[in-house]
Amino acid sequence: MTSPLNWQPQFINRLQLGEKPGQHPLHHQGYFYCLDFSSVFAAAVLLAIPQPVRLVFDMCAAPGGKSIFAWQALQPNLIICNEVIGKG
Repeated sequence: MTSPLNWQPQFINRLQLGEKPGQHPLHHQGYFYCLDFSSVFAAAVLLAIPQPVRLVFDMCAAPGGKSIFAWQALQPNLIICNEVIGKG
């Protein structure tokens, strides 16, 4: 792992280039979710929302990484995630 940045949430681990956590057996078993660090940066604005949060409604949730970030950062009572993708 790489040292955290000053704005990085404590529940995020930043890995070094070349690490392949998605190939780890614990990843395949659902113990952790790999989130692109640019998504962490984009979702970090959620950390400014005052607590407590009762509801998070993510209308554009696929594949779900930022929804997981919101759940971890805000600890809402309820999180609703939706993604409508038309299949032709």
